[in-house]
Amino acid sequence: MGECDALKKPWTSNCAVLRLTEKLDMTTSKGLKIAEKSLRAWPNRNILIWAAIPCTGGSTWQRVNEHLYAQKGDEAALKRLAHLRKEAEILWANFEKLAKVVYDRGGIIAVEWPANCMYWKLPAISKFAEKYNLSDAYINGCAYNLMSSSNLPLYKPWKVKASSSTFTSMLRRKCTGCLTHSACRGDDCKSTEGYTEEMVKRVHESFIFTIMSRQCSHLATVAVCAALVAPANLTSPPSSAVLPTAGAQSLARRESGAQGTGSQSDSSKGKSGSQGTGSSTPQ
Repeated sequence: MGECDALKKPWTSNCAVLRLTEKLDMTTSKGLKIAEKSLRAWPNRNILIWAAIPCTGGSTWQRVNEHLYAQKGDEAALKRLAHLRKEAEILWANFEKLAKVVYDRGGIIAVEWPANCMYWKLPAISKFAEKYNLSDAYINGCAYNLMSSSNLPLYKPWKVKASSSTFTSMLRRKCTGCLTHSACRGDDCKSTEGYTEEMVKRVHESFIFTIMSRQCSHLATVAVCAALVAPANLTSPPSSAVLPTAGAQSLARRESGAQGTGSQSDSSKGKSGSQGTGSSTPQ
């Protein structure tokens, strides 16, 4: 994803964020080792790993471009496209290794791409989603204050899959009926590789709430946890977050007794394919 100011912020005083961008090539064994060491060094199980692997090779426009390149016999362009897809494949393979470390420790896995990205349909991603029972959150950029350079809302459909349905239920936010949207192209399209401060803050809020809900001794008291956290850290959570689904209940049982701080691991775009590992911890 490159550099995004909103992603550098810890958002809470007891939050640690490690971003893995193109500065640390996550296609290499060196990059993988650094990330894994950071995850294993975190003192508890409250970890969120967020993957935002570059989607260029899987964008809908590339379907059109690939056809045009083939028609024109543009071998150089076809080779560049193949390289992008191969790089994404390597990044995904390394992300799977990190995701296993996080999940085995009791953390949360999250993956983000544009909703219409072709990568969602790849067998490896489908198998991964089934293995970890990932739930979906569909998001529109305009609902998180994503604006064009001309100050018009950008619709930008995102999709997040995560191993906690409590987490995804809090992230879901669709367009509420903007009168008009700016076309997502050119510089505006490039800017959507990052997230707005509002969206990044919501990711942290959702993670904190999920940790708090898991630490409750009984799921029936999740609403109490929400009340304790909401004044300082959260906007009012949706009702679907207060009563977790069966998938979240399973996670809560697995996580019962978790103590102390939580760690967010954020994998973002860039040559790394992972933005980074971050930690966020409610005391």
